[in-house]
Amino acid sequence: MNIQYLFFFFFFLYIVYAEIPIKQVIFQEKRTPKKIAIIGGGAAGSSTAFWLSNTVGQSIPIDMTIYEKEGRIGGRSTVVPIKDTPSLGHIELGASIFVPVNYNMMNASEKFGFPLKRLTMATKLGIWDGQSFLFEETGNQYWDAMKMIWRYGLAPLKFPSYLQPIIDRFLTIYHQDKPPFSTLSQIVDQLNLTDLVNKTASDHLTSLFGSAFVNEMIQSASRGNYGQDANILHAFAALVSMSAGSGAWSLEDGNYRIFEEFIHRSHNTQLLLNTKVISIDSVYEIDDHNNKIQQYKIHTSLSEVDDELYDIVILASPLHLADIDISCIQSPKEYEREYHTVHVTLIAGYPDPTYFGRTENDVPTSIITTGFPLVDHFENQTSPFTTFTRHMILDNGESVVKMFSSKSISDQDLTSLFVNTSWVYRHAWQAFPKLFPVDQEEWPSIILHGFDQSNTNGGIFYANAFESVISTMETQTLMGQNIAKLIYDHWCTDSLRETCVPFGDGWGTH
Repeated sequence: MNIQYLFFFFFFLYIVYAEIPIKQVIFQEKRTPKKIAIIGGGAAGSSTAFWLSNTVGQSIPIDMTIYEKEGRIGGRSTVVPIKDTPSLGHIELGASIFVPVNYNMMNASEKFGFPLKRLTMATKLGIWDGQSFLFEETGNQYWDAMKMIWRYGLAPLKFPSYLQPIIDRFLTIYHQDKPPFSTLSQIVDQLNLTDLVNKTASDHLTSLFGSAFVNEMIQSASRGNYGQDANILHAFAALVSMSAGSGAWSLEDGNYRIFEEFIHRSHNTQLLLNTKVISIDSVYEIDDHNNKIQQYKIHTSLSEVDDELYDIVILASPLHLADIDISCIQSPKEYEREYHTVHVTLIAGYPDPTYFGRTENDVPTSIITTGFPLVDHFENQTSPFTTFTRHMILDNGESVVKMFSSKSISDQDLTSLFVNTSWVYRHAWQAFPKLFPVDQEEWPSIILHGFDQSNTNGGIFYANAFESVISTMETQTLMGQNIAKLIYDHWCTDSLRETCVPFGDGWGTH
C-alpha cells in the first residue's frame, strides 16, 4: 500500500474514533434493595416517598411500600363536591391553603402543572364579639389601614417589620447546605425560635403591640387557622397564622392532587390503599458478615402482605390516629400529642344577615368570632362558631359557606344563621396538635427506634413530630425532606459518598 494512502487511512481512523468517548466499565456487585415502609399517604408520607426516590433512590436501590388505611391519598387534605354535584365544583374540606413562601407546595404546583386559585371570592373581614363588629374591612385598603391605625395605634405599622425577620429565619430551613435535624429542639434552636415556642402569643406579643391588637387582630388569625386563642397557643403559631393572611392559594382540583403526584412520581413504590397497619415488630437478622441487622415486620388488615421485612419504617400519621401497636417503643404515649378537634360545616343556602344586625349589602363575607377574653356577649361565654366564610355564589343565588367551630353546628344554629339551606355537610377533624407552649424536653421524637451509629440499617421515624412546632401542609413536606436527608446521610457513609448522587434540593429532575 502506498505510504501516502496508509497515512490518510490511519488519520481517518483517528478522526472517527477520537470523537467517541471511551467508557470505563465498572463491575459492581448487585446490591439487594433497601426496603422502606411508609405508613400514611398524606402530605408527610407522600412527600417522604418523593424525596427518597429523588435522592437515596438515585444512588442506592430502594423499594418502598406506602400503607394507607383510607381509600384515597391526601390525609387531612380532601375535597367534596358542592351539593354532592361535581359539576358545581368542589370545596376543600381539610387543609385548605398555602402561601407564596411555602416553596415546596408552590414549586410542586408549578412543576406538576396544577393551576392555582384563590381560596375564596373577594372577602371583607369582620371580627364579631357576639354583639357587634369590633373591626371590619370596607374593601378600600387605604381607608381600612386608617381604621386600623385609629383603633390599634402604631401596632399595625410596627408588626410587619417585626414579623418579616422571623419569617426570613424560618426560610433558612430550605437551604441545601443546612444539615438535617434529628430532634425538634435542634431545629428550634437553629431557627432561633425558642422564645417564641416557650410563651403564649398573649404573653409574648401584648407588651409589643398592645392587648387590643393581640386579642382582636392576631387572635382572629390564630382562631381562623388553628381554632386556638392567643392565651393558649405559642407565639410562633400566632405569627405563622398572621403570615397566612397574604396571598393564600389552593389548587383548582384540590390540594390533595400534589400528594397524589408525589407518589405517582416516586419510583419503585407500591401503594396499598384500604390497608390499616395494626402492629410493627422489630426483628434481627444476621448478615453474611455476622453483623446484627435491625429490621421490622409490619402486620396489617391485609394479611397477604404481612411477610415483608423493612429496613426503615416511616410513621406519617399522628400516633394516636394511627392506632398501631409498636412493641419496640417502650412508652409510645410520651410521643403522642393532644390534638385540637375542628368541626367543618359546609352549607349551600341563603345566609341571614340580620343575625349580625346587618343587611345583605353591608354584612362582612368572612366573619371570625372573638375568643378569650372577649367572650362576654356569647352564651356561656362560648362562641357558637369560629369562622363563617362565604366562598362562592351559585348561579341560583345560593351562597356556599364554610364554617369552622369547636363543636358540631346544630340545625338550630343553622336556622339562626340562614334563611334556608339546601345542602349541609359536616365533618370533624383532629386537625392539628394543641399548640401550647412546650418545654424543649417535651417535644416528640423524630427517631422513635434504632438508626444509630451501631446500627447501619434499621429505624423508625415519626414524620408528624414537626406538627408540635407548627402544623401546615408545607411543614409536613419539610419533615419528609428532612427524614430523607437523615436516611441519605446515614446510608451514604464516607465510603459511599463519592458514588452517591448529591442530595441537592431533593427535587431531582422532576
